[in-house]
Amino acid sequence: MSTVRETAYTQAASQYQETNQSKNVSKKEETSDKKKVTSGRTYGEPELSEAGMKYYNSLRQKFGRMNFVLVSSDKKAEADAKKGSFAVAGKMTVLIDEEKIERMATDEKYRKQVEATIANASSGVNQLQKQLAKSNTKVNAFGMSIKKDGTAEFFAVMDKSFKSQSERLAKKREEAKKAKREEAKKAQKEEAAERIKNRAEEDDEDTVTITASSPEELLRKIQDYQFNLQSDNVVTEEEKQIGQKFDYSL
Repeated sequence: MSTVRETAYTQAASQYQETNQSKNVSKKEETSDKKKVTSGRTYGEPELSEAGMKYYNSLRQKFGRMNFVLVSSDKKAEADAKKGSFAVAGKMTVLIDEEKIERMATDEKYRKQVEATIANASSGVNQLQKQLAKSNTKVNAFGMSIKKDGTAEFFAVMDKSFKSQSERLAKKREEAKKAKREEAKKAQKEEAAERIKNRAEEDDEDTVTITASSPEELLRKIQDYQFNLQSDNVVTEEEKQIGQKFDYSL
């Protein structure tokens, strides 16, 4: 009787070991089968399995008007901290990492949830843009990042405060005074003209990213930000004359 029990125990242990070995082999094969993603925009070095790659390509095709950025798992926090830099004017940016894509490729419920989140976000931001257009509020670009639970965090990229612009104007005034003492009248005119020409390019580099958990909250934050800019924007007569009138005295 004991021999029969020992034989059954040995067989069960052998089957358990074979099952675990099979699982480990499958995991190794799955890992080794992943390939680096080279198409589309990426951050870090994201890798996807064959199934993940196939699904990601179909997702990008389904939402073809959006700017997808695939992030590697080790760069998620870094990408989130600088998400505004991925935004593109005229397109909704979607930041999503490789782990979520792999899960979406095999988990139908999760896939439907995230795809619905993306679709609803697009619709919500379109409505937000229409409301902002009525108040002539300029937003450079919009985007969203997918969180672990399948919901989204929204963001908008806007020009920095008029306060920053005033600080740059003050700096330009000091530079202009120094130039007046060191250069001839003709040189002064050329330098001032060049500063005016480059001013728009300088301002385009000065942006701020506003984040929110919904399009409605994002709208409120944008409006609050715009109101604060207007409240702080005190332009003196001297500032108005920068780049328009020049003192030719040496």
